[in-house]
Amino acid sequence: MFIPLGTDRPLKRPTLINHVLIGVSVATFIADVFLQRFAPDAYGAIQEALWLHGDRFKPWTLITYQFLHGGFLHLAGNMLFLFVFGPNLEDRLGRWWYLLFYLVGGMAAGGLHALWTPESPVVGASGAISAVTGAFLVFFPRTIVRVFIFIFIIGVIEIPAAWFIGFQIFLNVMYQGFGSDSNVAYLAHLGGYVYGAAVALALLATGIVPREPYDLFSLGRQAKRRRAFRELTSRGNDPWAANKPGQRGPRRTPKEDPRQEELARRRAEISAFVADENLDGAADAYQSLRADFDRPAMNRDVQLALANFYMQRGDHADAAESYSIFLQKHPRDSETPRIRLLLALLYTRYLDKPAAARPLLHELRDKLTGDDQKQLAEALLTETEDAMKDQP
Repeated sequence: MFIPLGTDRPLKRPTLINHVLIGVSVATFIADVFLQRFAPDAYGAIQEALWLHGDRFKPWTLITYQFLHGGFLHLAGNMLFLFVFGPNLEDRLGRWWYLLFYLVGGMAAGGLHALWTPESPVVGASGAISAVTGAFLVFFPRTIVRVFIFIFIIGVIEIPAAWFIGFQIFLNVMYQGFGSDSNVAYLAHLGGYVYGAAVALALLATGIVPREPYDLFSLGRQAKRRRAFRELTSRGNDPWAANKPGQRGPRRTPKEDPRQEELARRRAEISAFVADENLDGAADAYQSLRADFDRPAMNRDVQLALANFYMQRGDHADAAESYSIFLQKHPRDSETPRIRLLLALLYTRYLDKPAAARPLLHELRDKLTGDDQKQLAEALLTETEDAMKDQP
């Protein structure tokens, strides 16, 4: 058995809705226990009115069934998964969008079960939580999950979220396919996984939720670029030269300029590191390149990957310089407003450069779309103004 204990992804802001969902589920279970003990007739009436019965369908039960559970272990397992995976998703979607996503995910999962097996009632948050973990798989596939394991060994291991959630999906497919006679609604789980993953991919594809370098959508695009890069270089082409694929003709960088040849070679080396997902090697190589050349820019995706990696690693000065080079090279990129905000954050809170942050923030007033980003920009602007007042 595998029990998730937590993840290594830090939250950018406190979560609220996830705690409320857990609290409502626990409070409802406690009330159910008292009714079973002291008012069994009322408990039976609640089962009939609030559980999801496909053959006696009532619309409101698509919501109410999600907060009722069939026993303590049922509740504990569901709430543990929600406690581990829910906060990061709420952090990414925002509180009220997360609540809507959760409830609709539970409705989709329960509705599928009710249509497929109308004679079998369903209860519990498993469908909604499957939607949460399906979306988590898309948004954070490489996030490390701490798992308590006791099968052949007992202990705590750390594995990528994609492996852990993928294994859970595999188990549900297997049990559903072999027709397990347990009381678990495996089809509802699978419906939740499909709903969660599909919605998350759609949000990333449309840009409604900003992409990050390590979500499943971006990783797929990066894998495609890596294949193209390897194919290009395997045929003797220099990605930094003007050659067309398959040509070995004159290059844009003249051979009589050894310094430009060196710059092209080292850029290609850094791009190869990124293509092979060796970001530590790429980051070190780019630091060395910046020490030898005046603000050298990489291609768009590599430059952004390097800047984000420096940020995650806590190398704030390197991150700021890399973001600044990105903005200089790509001033009209779709990521420019977010990068300006990140750069202002670095200047204000980490590098003590409020004067450098202020013009970035003034230019952002009409370009940010998310409420959280706008609030952060306003907070940073206030902090920069206060800091500049305190300076002599």
